[in-house]
Amino acid sequence: MYCTIGYPLGYYFNENKQPISLLELSDRTIEMTPSETLVWSSSDVREANSDRAQVEIEELRAKNVLIQAETFADLFDKLRFFKVVRQGIAMLKDSKHCIFAGDETFVSEWQIKIWRLANGTRTFLEIFLELDKETNHQLRLEEFAEDVFFLRNEWLILFQ
Repeated sequence: MYCTIGYPLGYYFNENKQPISLLELSDRTIEMTPSETLVWSSSDVREANSDRAQVEIEELRAKNVLIQAETFADLFDKLRFFKVVRQGIAMLKDSKHCIFAGDETFVSEWQIKIWRLANGTRTFLEIFLELDKETNHQLRLEEFAEDVFFLRNEWLILFQ
């Protein structure tokens, strides 16, 4: 499984009039080519995981903006100190939680709790520990990770 990290800042055109995307990651600015940006911004990097995209996947891994893991525990370990930043505006619509970030995405009550805690100051680990305490230490890592990565794939949270 793959997870992209970083916060998009915008883009500029280089001397060849090619758009270069800018991504912030831990107080560093990373530049990405259009093909790297396409893979990085895929809602699910697995969609881009083809022979054509392997070069971009390797470049993104080398730039440390794409994390690959075999298990949720491995991914948790690699992401635990990254800050989590929420995107969008939350609202109730038809008695359901909805987050609007360009499109409406309906989320569970649990997912909205994760989203609210993702204020840009808490790390992935801190959010997990806070919610684990709320559930009397019954929170399963796999369930938490599924909800987090649903929110990430919908562009409702980012890892910084």
